[in-house]
Amino acid sequence: MYNIGRLGRNVSESVLRTASASSVRGLHEMPDHLKDVPTAENPRFFDMVEYFFHRACQVAEDKLVEDIKAKMSVEDKRKKVKGILLGMQPCDHILETSFPVRRDSGDYEMITGYRAQHSTHRTPCKGGK
Repeated sequence: MYNIGRLGRNVSESVLRTASASSVRGLHEMPDHLKDVPTAENPRFFDMVEYFFHRACQVAEDKLVEDIKAKMSVEDKRKKVKGILLGMQPCDHILETSFPVRRDSGDYEMITGYRAQHSTHRTPCKGGK
């Protein structure tokens, strides 16, 4: 498994170098509550997921704008890319399942599992077997 602390430090060096350059170009903005995730001692998992989504948006936005072949202005292409990225961010479905498990001690415990599905515009959703 990854050591989140080490991952955060390694990522933070490269992210901080490029974050200021991307914000100058007016690209996707990192939400304020996520800006300290790379340097945080023990960030929450959800915060890391959100951080890496927004960071990927910052890294990929220019390339996505270039890849649009339609005849439209650069500003319209940027708006289209922003709309697509905003559509990908929220979770489309959250599946929850619960089932009982009998422990070796004879006790029963209820186990609850969750699965989040994003971007169901392309099915089947990725992940799991």
